[in-house]
Amino acid sequence: MGGKPSTAWDDGALDRILAAACALAGAGYGVLKVFGPDGTGIVHRSVLGDASPAWRSIDVPIHGRDGVVGSLSLSGGTEFGPDDERAVKTSALAAGVVIDNVWWHADTERRRRWYEVTAEITQLMLSAFEPQEALQLIARRAREVSGSLLGVVMLSAEDELIIEAVDGPDRFKRYVGRPVVLPMMYDVMRGDRQVLIEDIVDVAKRSGRIDEIPEVRSLGRTVLAPLPSGTHVTGGLLLVAAERGAVLEVSEGTDLVRMFASQATLALDRAQAQRDQSMIAVLSDRDRIARDLHDLVIQRLFATGLQLQGMQSMVQPEGRERITRAVEDIDATIRDLRAAIFELHHQPRRRSLRADVQTLVAEYAGPLGFRPVLTCAGPLDLAVPALVRPQILAAIRESLSNVVRHARASAVSVEVMVAEGEVVTRVSDDGVGFTPGERQSGLRNLRERAEALGGAVRLERRRPHGTILELRAPLN
Repeated sequence: MGGKPSTAWDDGALDRILAAACALAGAGYGVLKVFGPDGTGIVHRSVLGDASPAWRSIDVPIHGRDGVVGSLSLSGGTEFGPDDERAVKTSALAAGVVIDNVWWHADTERRRRWYEVTAEITQLMLSAFEPQEALQLIARRAREVSGSLLGVVMLSAEDELIIEAVDGPDRFKRYVGRPVVLPMMYDVMRGDRQVLIEDIVDVAKRSGRIDEIPEVRSLGRTVLAPLPSGTHVTGGLLLVAAERGAVLEVSEGTDLVRMFASQATLALDRAQAQRDQSMIAVLSDRDRIARDLHDLVIQRLFATGLQLQGMQSMVQPEGRERITRAVEDIDATIRDLRAAIFELHHQPRRRSLRADVQTLVAEYAGPLGFRPVLTCAGPLDLAVPALVRPQILAAIRESLSNVVRHARASAVSVEVMVAEGEVVTRVSDDGVGFTPGERQSGLRNLRERAEALGGAVRLERRRPHGTILELRAPLN
């Protein structure tokens, strides 16, 4: 969608048709134009001869299956007669067949690519995946297959559409985590049809929001496709936009973007349902194991202990002491088993560190006026010790609170990464920065707790302006 036209026009068929038309009509100059798939723009032009002033010319529309697909114009010869016009119209019919075939093959290839990426997304969802990575892949594949400049995934959050993933030039990525400001996008989200916008800049100007999203001035024709609501997906919008002035090879009647968006949402929803089913299976197994431990193992150990106690009066004093120690060991084993049963019942209810970080960052979207960009990398839930987790959350909360109170920032990024034997938490903002000593008091306790764990806290200026808070803690 957009960008370089198909090379199918380069096989010479249209050039040969134009040459034949000029020869039959005795014209010295001819132009054959191919319009875009929606009837606008010129995606191919064949020219024969040198243009020269002419008082007589023949202009014939080229018709295809779906209407006018181009034009054939001849001039520069003697006065054209009825036979010449019939010859040119016959040539136009032949050109229409060629153009129809090219568009048909291009549409078939485009559909094949959309189906391929849909299958790729579905396959990803059936394996282990992170939701944010999946959304980013959806945006990337939509942009690549459509040939557009920008791909964006937006999800509904209460009464807002939040930009969750952006693939394209870096200048657009600052909008990740922010709510959508164009009212018409909310209308498209609530519908069930793909919408083609001829000029997204004009839409932004008429809504009075162009100054809030100045980067949109570089965009032209845009396709919006709703992401349907599901059990786990609350609805949203997929956007692909061409660079301003580029040809968009997707018409409003070809709902390829909408079909891709629907299938991607279905795959995301189905994958989350499978993960929930897997968790239910794990919980069921834990309950079964806990029942078996309580009803079988503990009861047998308890009965064995009673039998040993009953034998104490039947043995010598030295044997009684050994029996007493054995009974005490059995009691200790029973206590350990009961503790294990308690863990089996309660461990699954603990939220993962990744989920806790996501929830915490989302809480500050309101006070900040935008959602911070969050990046999580590495096996956070498996590798980060329980003692370190509260310090990570405290560092993020302390930093975001300071941004809200002091920084006057327009962008914040939060990174939590596991690498090379340590976990690194970094919060960066583009605010006014800080004066040394000004914000140290609120971080003193955090620094002391980090040092007790063998870690460290660092607060520094961000260039050209802003603040970076970094917490490092060893995994051992």
